[in-house]
Amino acid sequence: AARKRRRRNRLVKGLIAWAVCILLVVLVAIAVPLFSSSLGSAEDAVKKANERSVKAEVTLVYLAGTDEQKAKLPDSIYYANEKGDLTGPLSASDTAPTDFKYKYKVTIDETDKLNPKVTVTEDDGSSSGN
Repeated sequence: AARKRRRRNRLVKGLIAWAVCILLVVLVAIAVPLFSSSLGSAEDAVKKANERSVKAEVTLVYLAGTDEQKAKLPDSIYYANEKGDLTGPLSASDTAPTDFKYKYKVTIDETDKLNPKVTVTEDDGSSSGN
């Protein structure tokens, strides 16, 4: 009788161990795609925030900057590193920062001088205009 009990206990412990392993595999299978999706969403949010920052800076310089500052804006390029620090405006011939992760091209449609249209385009093709 004691031998049967020990055998049954070993069997139950083995089944519990398998159940725990299967449960962990299922949880990992659920968690990994959710985590990957969150990283992609965060990356998109960073790009949009950088575009808004560049657009705000360009608009401010266009409206209140000196003539020298304004001359640098059309077709200028801004760079952002992983922390979100912006560098610009730079021209296409200027040397890019070595730590940049994002690159933004600025175009200004000055058809209406009182309401210029500033467009910021991320180098992967997405854009933001007003």
